[in-house]
Amino acid sequence: ALNCKVNGHIWKESQDILDDVYIFPMSGDDGIGYGANLAHAVENITTDRNSYRLESAFLGPAYSDKQISSFCSSFTLRDDFGDLKQFESLTKSLSLELQATELEAVSNNPSSYQDIQKYALSFLENNLKFENNVTNYAAQQLADGKVVAWFQGAMEAGPRALGNRSILADPRDVRNRDRVNEKVKFRELWRPFCPSVLADKSDEYFMTTTQCPYMINTFRVSKKTELVAPAIVHVDGTARPQFVTQSANRKFYQLIQEFFLITGVPMLLNTSMNIKGEPICCTPDDALQLFFATDIDVLVLGNSILEKQAAR
Repeated sequence: ALNCKVNGHIWKESQDILDDVYIFPMSGDDGIGYGANLAHAVENITTDRNSYRLESAFLGPAYSDKQISSFCSSFTLRDDFGDLKQFESLTKSLSLELQATELEAVSNNPSSYQDIQKYALSFLENNLKFENNVTNYAAQQLADGKVVAWFQGAMEAGPRALGNRSILADPRDVRNRDRVNEKVKFRELWRPFCPSVLADKSDEYFMTTTQCPYMINTFRVSKKTELVAPAIVHVDGTARPQFVTQSANRKFYQLIQEFFLITGVPMLLNTSMNIKGEPICCTPDDALQLFFATDIDVLVLGNSILEKQAAR
């Protein structure tokens, strides 16, 4: 059920016979607990059973601004960066000018790594700031071409980043696709990205009238999308969108709305907050590790901002 191409085809072919198609967002191993409970209910509840839709996938841990501050003050860098590209990103994050040979030497030298740990703590102390209006701030950073890691509220359940553990970029610039693939996700350049779109604008950009809150269907994009948001269009002219409503995720909706007011484009390039092969960031510590190890420009943790450019 996570095959977005098949899901899109099912929706398209069933329009004449079904009002809608609902696909559970946790249809992999992460949904086993839900499936077991539903199976038990079907077998053991003999009274009338009502079907329902999961209203929110934000079922994971959430962290207050006070907890985020505590994570930042006690932050310790990982010492197991296996990819030299990640370590290079780390040293750039800390404004350290090291050559490739020096990088390799430092990455294999525990004492040198301790020095970098000190730099990281100093970086946090000097550059972490509180922002009263993070949605406006982040929207402007995105419109200026920055890659923003967006960490808010309760973590998503399931494999998709739906606006609480997301890496975001401006979809207008196709170069952002390659940059995020190569220097943030460390994966193949052909890998596509998903758009998170204001739900009330979705019919202008995608060939569908259904609501897609979980990035689980693929649809053809309109000509308008190809022109204004090329970074989220796959080679076959499709995309796997998330249609965002204010009721489902108020803060993320507000961020996209702010970006729309600045650029005229009501969507963002959205990918999960992780490096290829690693789980999605859950805690503020996970997000900080990712920020230092990749080419992310800005990290928004709740109402706190960490920006690499500020230190350069």
